[in-house]
Amino acid sequence: MAYKDETHKGGVWTGGIIAGIIAGIVMAMFSMMHAGMTGMGFWTPLRLIAATLFGVDALVGTIGVLLMGLMIHMAVSAMFGVIFAVLIGRRSSGAAATGWGLLYGVLIWAMMSYLVVPATNTTMNVRLPLMSGAWFIEHLIFGVVLGITPAFVRRFATTAPGEMTTIRETRTA
Repeated sequence: MAYKDETHKGGVWTGGIIAGIIAGIVMAMFSMMHAGMTGMGFWTPLRLIAATLFGVDALVGTIGVLLMGLMIHMAVSAMFGVIFAVLIGRRSSGAAATGWGLLYGVLIWAMMSYLVVPATNTTMNVRLPLMSGAWFIEHLIFGVVLGITPAFVRRFATTAPGEMTTIRETRTA
């Protein structure tokens, strides 16, 4: 037995993108508020993300740099949202999705901290030790907010949550 691929796939993609973007916005808000309150500068998180493309010049860049940092962050958030939606599906309870989201946030933190950022963004990598606690909490926040994913996947899937079909029926439909 399997879900009808065509009807469920759209729900996973759409639900994952929406949940990922929402989680990314909440994460960015926390990060920017923390950076502002600790004297690093409210826009520093977006500048550090944009440093992936602009290097150290991003730290003094204009609105274009900030918009690029925001676009990169939202695109990566949406991508991680889709991956989470594929992994968690639409049948998970809110509590289970939140727990899995926390674990997912820790895994993203580890991957970004030890693989992605060191390989792609030297400017950010040398500054991560200055904000290591907040950096970790930001990823936990991202994961917890992703706990809303199953609700979005259910909302955008055209097949009812309990509706199942055999693989043979899917091929003939």
